[in-house]
Amino acid sequence: MKRSIQSAVALAVVVCVAGLAAAQTIDDIQYYNPTTGAPASPYNATTQTVEGRIYVLKGTYNAGSHYILDDSGNGIAFFNSSAPPLTYGDRVSVTGTVGVFQGEIQLSPAPTVTFLGAEAVPTPVVMTIAQAKSDYENVGKFVSLSGLIATAVASNQFKLHAGTDTIIVYIDSDTGINTGGVAVGDSYRIIAPLVNYTGGVMELKPRRQADLIEGSGPIIDAVNCADWTPLASDPITVTTTITDDVAVTSAALYYRDDSGDSTGVFLNIPMSDQGGNVWSATIPGGFLGRQVDFYVRALDGNGNISLNPGDAPAGWYEVAVGITSIHDVQYVDPATTPQNSPFTGRVVNVQGIVTAGTGDAGAVSKFIMQDGSGTFSGLLCYEGTAANFLLPGDEVQVGGYIEEYFGLTEMNPHNGSAIELISFENALPAYNQAHTVVLADDTSPGGYLGEAYESVLVRTFAATVIDSLGSAQYSEFMVSDTGADADSLVVNAAFDMVYSAGPGPVRHREGLHGLRLRRVPAGPPARRGHHGRRHGRRGRPAPDPARGRVLEHQAEPVQPQDGDPLRPDAGQPGPAERLQHPRRAGLHARQRAAPGRRRARRVLGRHRQRGPADGQRHLLRPSAHRRRRDAGPQAHAGEVAGLRLLRGRTEAPAPRPGLSLAVSIIVD
Repeated sequence: MKRSIQSAVALAVVVCVAGLAAAQTIDDIQYYNPTTGAPASPYNATTQTVEGRIYVLKGTYNAGSHYILDDSGNGIAFFNSSAPPLTYGDRVSVTGTVGVFQGEIQLSPAPTVTFLGAEAVPTPVVMTIAQAKSDYENVGKFVSLSGLIATAVASNQFKLHAGTDTIIVYIDSDTGINTGGVAVGDSYRIIAPLVNYTGGVMELKPRRQADLIEGSGPIIDAVNCADWTPLASDPITVTTTITDDVAVTSAALYYRDDSGDSTGVFLNIPMSDQGGNVWSATIPGGFLGRQVDFYVRALDGNGNISLNPGDAPAGWYEVAVGITSIHDVQYVDPATTPQNSPFTGRVVNVQGIVTAGTGDAGAVSKFIMQDGSGTFSGLLCYEGTAANFLLPGDEVQVGGYIEEYFGLTEMNPHNGSAIELISFENALPAYNQAHTVVLADDTSPGGYLGEAYESVLVRTFAATVIDSLGSAQYSEFMVSDTGADADSLVVNAAFDMVYSAGPGPVRHREGLHGLRLRRVPAGPPARRGHHGRRHGRRGRPAPDPARGRVLEHQAEPVQPQDGDPLRPDAGQPGPAERLQHPRRAGLHARQRAAPGRRRARRVLGRHRQRGPADGQRHLLRPSAHRRRRDAGPQAHAGEVAGLRLLRGRTEAPAPRPGLSLAVSIIVD
C-alpha cells in the first residue's frame, strides 16, 4: 500500500510539432558515433520529414512505436500512439522532431503521420551478423540474420552466433513471441529491425512469432482465442496462422481440462484450413477445472513438425474458466507481509465497471476497474499494446495474469482481444469514505489497513493542509482530517486545484481524475519481461524508499454546491467524439454473442452520459516512469517523474497550511 495519493486527470495527449520541416533523408538523420554507437545526428532537435513504408506497427512493442523503411532500405523509428491505423507496406510521410530514446535516433513526440497509399510489404535485407554490426548506420534497417543459438533464453533475450560473431536477440513481451522451443545449438533465421540499445549495443528485435524461423518446419504464428473469458459451458475457438515454404498438410489443437495442478492427458482435435493461412479448431465446452491448457502442432509436406509453444507439451497456453471476484484477487490479511495477491502468477478472469478509463489512469495502456463498492474491489489493468479505448462506466471482462508491480496488484491481459466490452453507461461504484490515517497506513503495527483501498474509489473526510513544503518541487502537500501530523496523507496536486479555503463545509467544484506518481532512482529506463513479468537487467528498477513511494488515486465528478456552476472547459472532445475513437470501434467490431451469455449491442455514435462534470477534465502528461514503461520512445532519461498541467485554470491559491479541502480519489 502506497502512502502517497495523487489528485489528477489524464487524457490522451497529442503534442503538436512546431516549425517547418526540412527535407533530409533517413540516412542523413541516422548518424551514430562509429566507435561508441552514441547517437550523433546533425539534425537532432530539428523538425524533419521522411517518407517510407511501415514495417513495424504500433502495438507491437508498445502503444505507439512504428518503424518505416525508405526506398534505399534505410529505416527509422517514430512514436505516435494517436497515429491512424496502418498495416505493413503502407506508405506514409512522417514529420517530427529528431530525438533519442534508449540510445536510438527517432522522430517524436507525436509526429504528424500522413497516409500516402498501400504498397508491397517490405522484405528484409539478408546480411551476416558481421555485416550488420559493422556499421551503426544499419540501425533501423529491416534485416534477416542466420546463425546458431549461442545462449539459453534469459531476461527475454538470447544470443545468435555465426562463427565468432554474436548478436543479441531481444524479445519484447508485448509481441507475444513464445521462446519455449529456442535451445542452444538450434539453427535459426531471425527477421527483425536492427536496433541500438543504450550504450551502443546493436540488437535484433523481432516483431512476431513468424520472425523466428527454425530449420524448415511450418511457422505457427498469431495464436489467439475468440473468447479469452469463457464460462464452464462455453466452447473455446482457437485460431492461428500457419505458413511453410512447401505446404502445410495438417494441424492439430491439443487441449486439456486443468484443475490447476497442471496434470492430465492432452486430447487433440484437427484444425481446419480457413483460407489465407488461417487455421481454426474449437474446444468443446463443459469444463470442470479452473482453466484450459492448449498448444498447436503443424506438419508440412516434407514431414517437418512444428509446435507452438515451441517447448510443448512441457509448455502451453492457458485460459481461465469462469469469473473470479476482484475481492478474492485482492484480499490479503492486514497482518500479512508482504501484501501481495494470493493469485500472483495465476491466470484468472475478472469482470467489473471501469472507474478510470484508458488514458485516465496514467497511460493509454492502463485502466482501473471495480466489481463492487466495498474494500478490496478495485484492480488496475495493464495491457501494453493499448488496443482498447475504455471510459468510466464501461463494463468489461478481462482474462490474463495477476502480477505485482512495486507492491501494486495488476491484471496483465493475454493480449488486446482479452479485454471484452460487455456494456456501457453504467453507474460508477459508490465511494468508500475513509480517514487519511487509514489511507496512508502501510506500516501500522495493527496491520496494513490502507491496502483494502488499493485502486478503489474513496472519498476523504474534510481535511486540512498541514504541510506544503514539497509543493514547489514535487507539487505535493500533506493533508490530515484530524489536523495531526501522525494522521496525515501525502497528496500530489500536479494540476490547478479548485476548492474553497477556510472553515466550514468544504465545497467540491470539479470532477478530478487521477494518475499514478512515481519518483524513481536515476538509471536506464525499464524494459518489460515476458508474459507481463519484468525481470533481469532490463526489468524494473528496485524501489528506493528514500526517493518516494508510489501513489494513485481518482476523483469523481460531483454536483455543484452553494449555487456554483460547473463550467466545461473549451476544446475537450465530446461524448460522441470519444465514442468514435478507432480503438473503441475495434471493441465494437469484436462484440459477439457467446453461448450461455448475454452480450450488449453497441451503437456507435450514441452520446454517452458521463455525469455533470464531463467537461471539467485537465490534460496532463503521464508520469515519466510510466511513459517509459507504456509509451516507449516518447520518454527521455532524466525527466522528473510526475504530472505536468497542459491546460486548466486556477481559482484558488496554492495549498498552504491551514487550508481545508476534501478530495475523491482512487487509492493505490
